[in-house]
Amino acid sequence: MTRWYRPAANCPSGLFARHWSSTGCSHGKEKTRMFETAVMATDLSRVGVALSECGGALRTLGVEKIIVAECVKSGEALSIAYSYSDRKVESLIEQECAQLRDHGFEVDREVLTGNPGRNVRRLVKDRGATLVVTGTDHHSLTGELLGSDTSWSVIEHSLVPVLLVPIVRSPKDDEELCVHPTACEELLGQLLFPTDFSENADIAIPVVEDLVRKGAAALTLLHVQDSSRIDPHLSERLNEFNSIDEQRLLELKERIAESGTSEISTTVSYGRPVPEILRVVKEIGCTCLVLGRHGRGAILEAILGSVSHNVIRKAEVPVLIVPHET
Repeated sequence: MTRWYRPAANCPSGLFARHWSSTGCSHGKEKTRMFETAVMATDLSRVGVALSECGGALRTLGVEKIIVAECVKSGEALSIAYSYSDRKVESLIEQECAQLRDHGFEVDREVLTGNPGRNVRRLVKDRGATLVVTGTDHHSLTGELLGSDTSWSVIEHSLVPVLLVPIVRSPKDDEELCVHPTACEELLGQLLFPTDFSENADIAIPVVEDLVRKGAAALTLLHVQDSSRIDPHLSERLNEFNSIDEQRLLELKERIAESGTSEISTTVSYGRPVPEILRVVKEIGCTCLVLGRHGRGAILEAILGSVSHNVIRKAEVPVLIVPHET
């Protein structure tokens, strides 16, 4: 029978962020390789089946063990009990686990009842996981839109990186779901890392370095000059700003290049950050977008945090979200 996980302890704020490094995440005396253990957070839906079917791509990130975590809100548990037999729930979860085992992963499973984000965070802490994988944009068996409450709750509460994978309708069968093709085939093909040079953006750099070390083919470093901050009063200084930020990107490129042989390019663009980032995603054929979750400091967090928020919701490619230090 499936275990129903009810963790008792809260996850201390900043536990993972304080020990984050280019080699992994340390828990006291124990050191874990970055992304060695992942939690796959889904709900009782075909989304989890789609994620696990293409889970083999997670091997390129260094994942060896996956904990399948089915998230059920407290108010939904009774509805599920009346609507779905234990056998049906068990069959769905076992299908996900079997597909992941076929990809060569060590697999465990839990059913989490209550707030998805808090429960996944506690599970991550208890199991020493360093990555959460979840899907977005389709309905669960209980009618919940995965990618609204569930996925965003996971992202908001996570203290480790979250890989958000777009789930789409199969081109062969509209009733079937599948993950975005790049998440199956070329997750580390063309990375994009937008940065505003803040400390919170910098916390994602070790993750980018790790992906380069693991064989990313290409990486684009992007800085967007926010037109709403420059136009009209600072327009005459745009060339100056561009020169400064191009140099910053070159220095970052040199640092990251020491990690591997990826082809690294730099781009400074001008406009509104969200549409500019999404434009570059399409222009370069991005296969994975790496984002720090917040922008320049606590005072402006609410404003600049919405940039990441909107990019995450609108991006049509996998997004690796690295949480800010708390």
